[in-house]
Amino acid sequence: MRSYIFTLILSSFCSILVGQDRSLSGHFQVTKNNVRSEYQLIIGNSYALWREVSDPESIEFDASVLPTDSHDREVMFKDRQNDVYLTKYSVLGGTFRVADTLNRLPWILSSTETAEILGFDCRKATLQFRGREYSVWYAPDIPVSEGPWKFSGLPGMILKATTTSLGEFYQLECIRIDQQAESIDREFVKYQKRFRRKTPLSWSGFMVAVDDHLNRVVQSIRAEFAADGETGFNTTLRSVNHLELFSEEAQINGIYLEF
Repeated sequence: MRSYIFTLILSSFCSILVGQDRSLSGHFQVTKNNVRSEYQLIIGNSYALWREVSDPESIEFDASVLPTDSHDREVMFKDRQNDVYLTKYSVLGGTFRVADTLNRLPWILSSTETAEILGFDCRKATLQFRGREYSVWYAPDIPVSEGPWKFSGLPGMILKATTTSLGEFYQLECIRIDQQAESIDREFVKYQKRFRRKTPLSWSGFMVAVDDHLNRVVQSIRAEFAADGETGFNTTLRSVNHLELFSEEAQINGIYLEF
């Protein structure tokens, strides 16, 4: 079984190198606290695509935690040559398009810890990244320096990533690898055209924009309750299920409102 998968992977990788419209595709089950969904990582020559593909009607997952048809599924393009990640963030009613530049991630490689995933011998690496500590497992036999979400830069494909930082649980685990007859370069061009009039924010600009948005949300809520004469109670706003900390107040402590 392993030799078959390995042959398929090498075939896919060679297709990428010669510029054909077949890409390496990893299918991941992603758990964010109690929410489970399925994602796909498609790796092309110049770009990679990380997207949510959960089927709300799937019987393989708990329907109570699956996205509905109206759910805005996550899509992120990776410009592999320039280490730029284009995606959207939804924060308490606000939507932000971000062009994130990571450069080289500060991985710490383990020389002793190993695991087997999908028949591949994997090695462990750890990372401190934007408020969380991650452990990942990568397969040196898969000659692609890529992985789920924003993870990349290891000598092999990352097949699993976990964190339990701040009392939350996140896991991204590859459950299948195959070929994808899709040109990611063309998909990236189409994605860019959809947003050609909207300049994406840098990561630092995004954090400033989030704070401004949260201030407007708080002011709006307070004004609404004051107009209705409501007093004598309080509430807390909190943004959850994000792998990075971009607003400590909204994501960890919550925004405490009194009326």
